[in-house]
Amino acid sequence: DTTKKALSIYSNEGVNLLTLTNAGLLGIGSTTPVSLVSVGGNTFIGAPTAGGTNGTLQVANLSSCVGIQTNAAGVMSCTSDARLKDRQGAFTAGLAAVRQIVPETYSWKQSSGLYDGGVAYSGFIAQNVGAAIPEAMNENGQGYKQINTTTILAAAINGIKELDMRTLSLASAETNTEAKNLEVS
Repeated sequence: DTTKKALSIYSNEGVNLLTLTNAGLLGIGSTTPVSLVSVGGNTFIGAPTAGGTNGTLQVANLSSCVGIQTNAAGVMSCTSDARLKDRQGAFTAGLAAVRQIVPETYSWKQSSGLYDGGVAYSGFIAQNVGAAIPEAMNENGQGYKQINTTTILAAAINGIKELDMRTLSLASAETNTEAKNLEVS
């Protein structure tokens, strides 16, 4: 049985702090780890240095990113160097796709494993995003839908460009109309 606990450590109050299963899965704040290391609750990585700045979080070996880095302010960035990419062509989703996306307020279900006391979040539902921009949705190892917010941002940028072209076209048409009105006067 891969879920059978080989080792559990509890606090003096009886709260499970750490679980190691027979399969070698480690749960920190989680009694049912689903990956090599599963962490339940808020996680702080890095320690304040003498200068008062925090450490840097790096996640390596991601399938779509060489690594995610956060700076001391918590700003995340992902490697995006053209020298590392095999370009497939232009991404064309734009305003029509963005119009189909419905931002929602939600909280995590208690049974989800993500429940955090009912905190309300605003964001996206993967199935809605995937219907509008299929490239922005994938499925994780447990079969749950995930979204790529960078793909949504790319569609939003294309939508802004479409609106800019319409604005320029209207401005040009207005200028032509004013010029014709001056000629008639």
